[in-house]
Amino acid sequence: MGPVDCVIYMHRLIFKEIGALKNKLRSPSWTKSKTIEIQQGFIQGRRYKLGKEFVDAFLGIPFGIAPIGELRSHFLLNHGKM
Repeated sequence: MGPVDCVIYMHRLIFKEIGALKNKLRSPSWTKSKTIEIQQGFIQGRRYKLGKEFVDAFLGIPFGIAPIGELRSHFLLNHGKM
């Protein structure tokens, strides 16, 4: 197996693990986790069980306005500022 084959093999393993993790996070088996406060309000976390471990996930965090159209050439803007 040459170096290129090794890289391809490693990429396949990594993508396989990422896919398995995504499938576990998509599962409906979650409970409410912490609620955190940010400038824009509150975010409710979700607690997922991954094997014997628990993971807290905070989804939908507003990082900034998507750089679409005219905004592609600008610096990232915070939500609420345009």
